[in-house]
Amino acid sequence: MIDLTQNEKAKQLGLDKKRLDLFFYTMYERQQIWYKRFVLNLPQDKWTSDEYYQKYRFTNVYRELDRASQFLIKNIILNTDCWRKYKSDGENNLNLIWKTLFFRILNNPRLFESVDVIDDYGKYDPDKFYTYLKNNVIANGIPIQHSAFLQFSRKELTDEDGKLIQFENNGEYFAKFVLTSLHDKIKDLYEKLKESFDANDQEESAYSFIRWMSKNIRGVGHFTKYELFVDLCYIKEYAGINIMSYDANSATNAGPGSTGGAKYIFSNVKCKADVLDAIKFIKEISEEYLNEIQKERFKDSDGFYYVAWNKDQHKYVRTTFNFTLNQIEMWLCEYYKYVKYIDSDG
Repeated sequence: MIDLTQNEKAKQLGLDKKRLDLFFYTMYERQQIWYKRFVLNLPQDKWTSDEYYQKYRFTNVYRELDRASQFLIKNIILNTDCWRKYKSDGENNLNLIWKTLFFRILNNPRLFESVDVIDDYGKYDPDKFYTYLKNNVIANGIPIQHSAFLQFSRKELTDEDGKLIQFENNGEYFAKFVLTSLHDKIKDLYEKLKESFDANDQEESAYSFIRWMSKNIRGVGHFTKYELFVDLCYIKEYAGINIMSYDANSATNAGPGSTGGAKYIFSNVKCKADVLDAIKFIKEISEEYLNEIQKERFKDSDGFYYVAWNKDQHKYVRTTFNFTLNQIEMWLCEYYKYVKYIDSDG
């Protein structure tokens, strides 16, 4: 197995080698399950012999493969008829950014039977969208939001002048406050993205941009601001449009799950900056470590099943290791669940 005894970053973080081994085992086994289930189409009893993966539910860590992200990518980002309607690239890019973030704030494909539900940036009418929600969503008992991205929602709030604003329901709140707030800031947001090309420190610039969103787009929490950042990265990854210089490795979120997983592996991880260092360290050693894991524990496997979008072929293909910080962060979340199940059963 890979020797990290002389690695300075491993020493600095306080690496527990046995727990890191377990992390990469869970990572490899989880993808073997995915491969057997969705590629080989094997029956469930053939997916895994791991008792914890058999007993408990774990989340897909390839965010772009979840149902909502696939809807966004296929029906909005790759559907040029949806957003490429204007004479200039700038106007089209603005329209695409608007529709991408509009969709993700609600994050519920059931609301969008047609992407035409999302008006063009220059034509957004909050009363019209609320009427759509009222007649087609609320009246049919469809939740406004997808539970995975449940936002803080309310029926009343106090504006900057101290005036009480009351809403009929959450749908009106989203249509007339949250999405209107987003609409008001889209041009500023686009300008902030273009500033990234002149930034000397891409990482700090990316986090600064996420903080800007937290302050300027009202009604959406900090966690979701990072998720919106990831969706903006999809525009570059899938459509090849350079609206910004950032990519999926410019920034990541250090949520409670990944923090717990990082602290379990590294004894010196105390704060958010330490968690981010741990995520970067794991990303750096992932390819070599997973190759070693294959030799030790998955001898019958033909390698870790990693998939990525190929713009030339316009499809997902098996490829070499190219993990993003976001994927490692999510793997740590799932690992933390795994070890908690071990502890609870012990």
